This record gives sequence, C-alpha cells and structure tokens, in this order.
Amino acid sequence: SNLLQSYGWGEVQGRAGWATHRLAVPTASGVLPVTALVGATGIPGTTRVYVPRGPVCGPDDQASFAAAEAALLRLAHRCRALTLEVEVPWGSDEVGGDHDFSTWTPARARQPLATVVVDLAPRPEQILASFHAKTRYNVKLAERRGVVVAGRLPWTSCWAV
Repeated sequence: SNLLQSYGWGEVQGRAGWATHRLAVPTASGVLPVTALVGATGIPGTTRVYVPRGPVCGPDDQASFAAAEAALLRLAHRCRALTLEVEVPWGSDEVGGDHDFSTWTPARARQPLATVVVDLAPRPEQILASFHAKTRYNVKLAERRGVVVAGRLPWTSCWAV
C-alpha cells in the first residue's frame, strides 16, 4: 500500500484541514481500501475530493478500479464536490485493459511522480554535487530564502505519523 493511502497520512491531512473519508470498496478479489480527502474550494457549499496515490490496485485490475471509481463518484456527489482528483499509483503507460478514461481531464500532479533514494554517507557537499544542476539550484535557492533542515527529533517520532 502507498503511504499516501495509509491511515496515518489521513490523520495528518485531517489535522491540516482535510476531511478524511476511508472507503471500503467491495471487489471480486476482496475489499479495496481507498482513502479520499475532502477539502474546501473557496466557493460556499462546495468541496473538492482528492485521492492521493490511490486506489491501490493494479493497473490491469479494471473491475476493482471501476468499483473504486463508482464509490468515489458517489462520495463526490454526496460532498457536493466540484472536482474529483485521482492520482493513480501508476503511470498512464502502465494502464492496460479497456478502461475508458475519455471522460477524465488530465491535471498537474500534486505529489512527486517518483521517489529518489539518496545515500547519506558522503559529506553534504558531495551529496549536493551528485544532484542534477536544477536540483542543486533549488537547494541553494531554498537556503537563500531561509529554509533550514534541522534534525532535532529522534527518528522514532517519525513513525508516530
């Protein structure tokens, strides 16, 4: 399962103002859990529904995805949502089968499309030198703007999230 579909992430987002809806979608292969976040739009009486990196089913599992899509559309209707944003956990080139995405409108992703693993053993200068030029630029820009990364809490506090 993806971190952004986890119970803990829903709790974090709940503290940030989102209403977390945990759906249990029945499918042929069992119950598919889907975490959907409902937030304000700025237009009174309306909301938006956002599904980060979900539903967590295979790109070829058309039946499960269709069941999740139907459940999410019902939730969006109940919540008077203007938009339903679904960031599936797989790329469009991985989608197989006959699912009709023609009624969907592509949108800019909110979450990073990939994870980068960085070896933290080298000195910070060596790590920075290993980054792409644009990444180095953005790190330096963040420093100039006062962004500070400080590790004052033990790692175990991260697991509480």
